[in-house]
Amino acid sequence: MKSFILNTDIRRFGNDYIAVIEIFNCEPFMPEHSKSLITKRKAVLMVALAAVLLSSYALMSDSADQTSAEISFGDLTYEIYPGEATVTGLSYEGQYKNSIVIPSSIFYGDTSIPVTSIDEYAFEDCSSLTSITIPDSVTLIGNSAFSGCSSLASVTLSDNLSYIREYTFSGCSSLTSITIPDSVASIGNRAFSDCSSLTSITIPYSVSVLGNNIFVGCTNLTDVSVHPDNGFSSPITG
Repeated sequence: MKSFILNTDIRRFGNDYIAVIEIFNCEPFMPEHSKSLITKRKAVLMVALAAVLLSSYALMSDSADQTSAEISFGDLTYEIYPGEATVTGLSYEGQYKNSIVIPSSIFYGDTSIPVTSIDEYAFEDCSSLTSITIPDSVTLIGNSAFSGCSSLASVTLSDNLSYIREYTFSGCSSLTSITIPDSVASIGNRAFSDCSSLTSITIPYSVSVLGNNIFVGCTNLTDVSVHPDNGFSSPITG
Protein backbone atom coordinates (compact mmCIF):
# COMPACT_ATOMS: atom_id res chain seq x y z
CA MET A 1 0.00 0.00 0.00
CA LYS A 2 1.11 3.60 -0.68
CA SER A 3 0.19 7.24 -0.04
CA PHE A 4 -0.76 9.26 -3.13
CA ILE A 5 -0.37 13.05 -3.57
CA LEU A 6 -3.71 14.36 -4.78
CA ASN A 7 -3.08 18.12 -4.90
CA THR A 8 -0.55 20.86 -4.08
CA ASP A 9 -1.26 24.54 -3.56
CA ILE A 10 0.08 27.81 -2.14
CA ARG A 11 -2.28 29.67 0.18
CA ARG A 12 -1.95 33.09 1.77
CA PHE A 13 -2.62 33.88 5.42
CA GLY A 14 -2.07 37.60 6.07
CA ASN A 15 1.44 38.35 4.86
CA ASP A 16 2.57 34.73 5.02
CA TYR A 17 2.33 31.90 2.50
CA ILE A 18 2.08 28.20 3.25
CA ALA A 19 2.31 25.14 1.03
CA VAL A 20 -0.72 22.87 1.19
CA ILE A 21 -0.29 19.24 0.14
CA GLU A 22 -3.30 16.92 0.03
CA ILE A 23 -2.45 13.22 0.42
CA PHE A 24 -4.59 10.12 0.16
CA ASN A 25 -3.42 7.98 3.07
CA CYS A 26 -3.46 4.18 2.74
CA GLU A 27 -1.84 3.55 6.15
CA PRO A 28 -4.99 2.16 7.82
CA PHE A 29 -4.73 -0.79 5.45
CA MET A 30 -1.02 -1.45 6.06
CA PRO A 31 0.72 -3.77 8.57
CA GLU A 32 1.77 -2.04 11.82
CA HIS A 33 5.53 -2.61 11.30
CA SER A 34 5.40 -0.65 7.98
CA LYS A 35 3.55 2.44 9.23
CA SER A 36 6.49 4.04 11.06
CA LEU A 37 8.78 3.90 8.01
CA ILE A 38 6.07 5.19 5.69
CA THR A 39 5.25 8.07 8.06
CA LYS A 40 8.91 9.19 8.15
CA ARG A 41 9.25 9.01 4.38
CA LYS A 42 6.00 10.92 3.92
CA ALA A 43 7.16 13.68 6.29
CA VAL A 44 10.41 14.11 4.35
CA LEU A 45 8.51 14.18 1.06
CA MET A 46 6.05 16.79 2.32
CA VAL A 47 8.83 19.07 3.57
CA ALA A 48 10.69 18.77 0.26
CA LEU A 49 7.56 19.50 -1.79
CA ALA A 50 6.67 22.46 0.42
CA ALA A 51 10.16 23.92 -0.06
CA VAL A 52 9.95 23.51 -3.84
CA LEU A 53 6.48 25.08 -4.03
CA LEU A 54 7.40 28.08 -1.87
CA SER A 55 10.65 28.63 -3.76
CA SER A 56 8.79 28.56 -7.09
CA TYR A 57 6.20 31.00 -5.80
CA ALA A 58 8.91 33.38 -4.55
CA LEU A 59 10.60 33.31 -7.96
CA MET A 60 7.29 34.04 -9.72
CA SER A 61 6.55 36.91 -7.32
CA ASP A 62 9.99 38.44 -7.88
CA SER A 63 9.52 38.14 -11.64
CA ALA A 64 6.11 39.86 -11.45
CA ASP A 65 7.54 42.65 -9.30
CA GLN A 66 10.24 43.29 -11.90
CA THR A 67 7.66 43.63 -14.68
CA SER A 68 6.43 47.02 -13.47
CA ALA A 69 6.89 49.45 -10.61
CA GLU A 70 4.98 52.48 -9.30
CA ILE A 71 7.02 55.57 -8.47
CA SER A 72 6.61 59.25 -7.72
CA PHE A 73 8.90 61.62 -9.60
CA GLY A 74 8.53 65.41 -9.38
CA ASP A 75 4.92 66.50 -9.89
CA LEU A 76 3.68 63.16 -11.20
CA THR A 77 3.32 59.48 -10.46
CA TYR A 78 4.33 56.80 -12.95
CA GLU A 79 4.05 53.14 -13.74
CA ILE A 80 7.45 51.92 -14.92
CA TYR A 81 7.57 49.14 -17.48
CA PRO A 82 10.62 47.70 -19.27
CA GLY A 83 11.90 50.56 -21.40
CA GLU A 84 9.02 53.02 -20.88
CA ALA A 85 6.97 54.95 -18.33
CA THR A 86 3.25 55.79 -18.11
CA VAL A 87 1.92 58.85 -16.27
CA THR A 88 -0.69 57.70 -13.76
CA GLY A 89 -1.55 60.93 -11.96
CA LEU A 90 -0.35 63.81 -9.80
CA SER A 91 2.12 63.28 -6.98
CA TYR A 92 1.65 64.89 -3.56
CA GLU A 93 3.68 67.91 -4.72
CA GLY A 94 1.85 68.08 -8.05
CA GLN A 95 -1.55 68.42 -6.40
CA TYR A 96 -0.65 71.96 -5.38
CA LYS A 97 0.34 73.14 -8.86
CA ASN A 98 -1.90 74.61 -11.55
CA SER A 99 0.48 74.15 -14.48
CA ILE A 100 2.05 70.78 -15.27
CA VAL A 101 4.78 70.02 -17.79
CA ILE A 102 5.19 66.30 -18.38
CA PRO A 103 8.87 65.41 -18.92
CA SER A 104 9.94 63.41 -21.95
CA SER A 105 11.90 61.06 -19.69
CA ILE A 106 12.50 60.32 -16.01
CA PHE A 107 15.22 58.56 -14.04
CA TYR A 108 14.51 55.20 -12.49
CA GLY A 109 17.61 54.34 -10.53
CA ASP A 110 20.46 55.23 -12.85
CA THR A 111 18.43 54.64 -16.01
CA SER A 112 16.66 57.26 -18.11
CA ILE A 113 13.19 55.99 -19.03
CA PRO A 114 11.12 57.66 -21.82
CA VAL A 115 7.60 58.76 -20.92
CA THR A 116 5.44 57.28 -23.67
CA SER A 117 1.83 57.38 -22.45
CA ILE A 118 -0.73 58.85 -20.07
CA ASP A 119 -2.94 56.37 -18.26
CA GLU A 120 -6.74 56.46 -18.45
CA TYR A 121 -8.32 58.70 -15.79
CA ALA A 122 -4.83 59.98 -14.85
CA PHE A 123 -5.98 63.60 -14.31
CA GLU A 124 -9.74 63.04 -14.09
CA ASP A 125 -11.54 65.77 -12.10
CA CYS A 126 -8.33 67.70 -11.32
CA SER A 127 -10.30 70.92 -11.02
CA SER A 128 -7.24 73.07 -10.13
CA LEU A 129 -5.28 72.10 -13.26
CA THR A 130 -5.14 75.05 -15.68
CA SER A 131 -2.35 74.09 -18.09
CA ILE A 132 -0.78 70.85 -19.33
CA THR A 133 2.15 70.37 -21.71
CA ILE A 134 2.61 66.89 -23.19
CA PRO A 135 6.01 66.09 -24.73
CA ASP A 136 6.57 64.52 -28.15
CA SER A 137 7.68 61.27 -26.49
CA VAL A 138 4.04 60.55 -25.60
CA THR A 139 2.16 58.61 -28.28
CA LEU A 140 -0.89 57.41 -26.30
CA ILE A 141 -3.39 59.06 -23.95
CA GLY A 142 -5.93 56.83 -22.19
CA ASN A 143 -9.71 57.26 -22.01
CA SER A 144 -10.95 60.14 -19.83
CA ALA A 145 -7.39 61.17 -18.99
CA PHE A 146 -8.42 64.83 -18.50
CA SER A 147 -12.15 64.38 -18.12
CA GLY A 148 -13.71 66.86 -15.70
CA CYS A 149 -10.69 69.19 -15.52
CA SER A 150 -12.99 72.19 -15.38
CA SER A 151 -10.19 74.80 -15.06
CA LEU A 152 -8.01 73.41 -17.85
CA ALA A 153 -7.60 76.24 -20.35
CA SER A 154 -4.33 75.44 -22.11
CA VAL A 155 -3.31 72.10 -23.65
CA THR A 156 -0.18 71.42 -25.69
CA LEU A 157 -0.38 68.00 -27.30
CA SER A 158 2.47 65.76 -28.41
CA ASP A 159 3.31 65.97 -32.12
CA ASN A 160 3.51 62.17 -32.10
CA LEU A 161 0.13 61.47 -30.53
CA SER A 162 -1.65 58.62 -32.34
CA TYR A 163 -5.19 58.84 -30.96
CA ILE A 164 -7.49 61.07 -28.93
CA ARG A 165 -9.58 58.51 -27.11
CA GLU A 166 -13.08 58.50 -25.64
CA TYR A 167 -13.88 61.30 -23.17
CA THR A 168 -10.24 62.47 -23.13
CA PHE A 169 -11.16 66.14 -22.62
CA SER A 170 -14.82 65.74 -21.76
CA GLY A 171 -16.04 68.39 -19.32
CA CYS A 172 -13.02 70.68 -19.76
CA SER A 173 -15.32 73.68 -19.62
CA SER A 174 -12.53 76.30 -19.59
CA LEU A 175 -10.83 75.04 -22.75
CA THR A 176 -11.26 77.64 -25.51
CA SER A 177 -9.03 76.14 -28.22
CA ILE A 178 -6.76 73.20 -28.91
CA THR A 179 -4.45 72.24 -31.78
CA ILE A 180 -4.73 68.63 -32.93
CA PRO A 181 -1.39 67.47 -34.35
CA ASP A 182 -1.07 65.90 -37.80
CA SER A 183 -0.09 62.58 -36.20
CA VAL A 184 -3.58 61.88 -34.81
CA ALA A 185 -5.41 59.13 -36.72
CA SER A 186 -8.70 59.02 -34.82
CA ILE A 187 -10.82 60.93 -32.31
CA GLY A 188 -12.98 58.85 -29.96
CA ASN A 189 -16.56 59.18 -28.77
CA ARG A 190 -17.31 62.35 -26.78
CA ALA A 191 -13.62 63.29 -26.77
CA PHE A 192 -14.48 67.01 -26.38
CA SER A 193 -18.05 66.75 -25.08
CA ASP A 194 -19.22 69.51 -22.72
CA CYS A 195 -16.24 71.74 -23.49
CA SER A 196 -18.60 74.68 -23.23
CA SER A 197 -15.94 77.38 -23.82
CA LEU A 198 -14.53 75.79 -26.97
CA THR A 199 -15.16 78.12 -29.90
CA SER A 200 -13.17 76.63 -32.79
CA ILE A 201 -11.18 73.55 -33.71
CA THR A 202 -9.34 72.20 -36.75
CA ILE A 203 -9.31 68.51 -37.62
CA PRO A 204 -6.18 67.69 -39.65
CA TYR A 205 -5.84 65.51 -42.71
CA SER A 206 -4.34 62.64 -40.70
CA VAL A 207 -7.64 61.95 -38.91
CA SER A 208 -9.50 59.12 -40.64
CA VAL A 209 -11.91 58.01 -37.90
CA LEU A 210 -14.30 60.18 -35.92
CA GLY A 211 -16.35 58.87 -33.01
CA ASN A 212 -19.89 59.80 -32.00
CA ASN A 213 -20.95 63.00 -30.25
CA ILE A 214 -17.41 64.37 -30.20
CA PHE A 215 -18.59 67.93 -29.59
CA VAL A 216 -21.94 67.38 -27.90
CA GLY A 217 -22.48 70.02 -25.22
CA CYS A 218 -19.96 72.42 -26.80
CA THR A 219 -22.48 75.25 -26.73
CA ASN A 220 -20.08 77.96 -27.98
CA LEU A 221 -18.43 75.96 -30.76
CA THR A 222 -19.09 77.80 -34.00
CA ASP A 223 -16.17 76.79 -36.24
CA VAL A 224 -15.04 73.22 -36.98
CA SER A 225 -12.53 73.12 -39.83
CA VAL A 226 -11.95 69.80 -41.61
CA HIS A 227 -9.21 69.21 -44.16
CA PRO A 228 -10.92 68.84 -47.57
CA ASP A 229 -8.98 65.69 -48.48
CA ASN A 230 -9.71 63.57 -45.43
CA GLY A 231 -13.20 62.45 -46.51
CA PHE A 232 -15.26 64.37 -43.95
CA SER A 233 -17.01 66.81 -46.21
CA SER A 234 -19.98 67.81 -44.03
CA PRO A 235 -19.81 70.07 -40.97
CA ILE A 236 -19.41 68.35 -37.62
CA THR A 237 -21.67 69.70 -34.90
CA GLY A 238 -21.90 66.96 -32.29
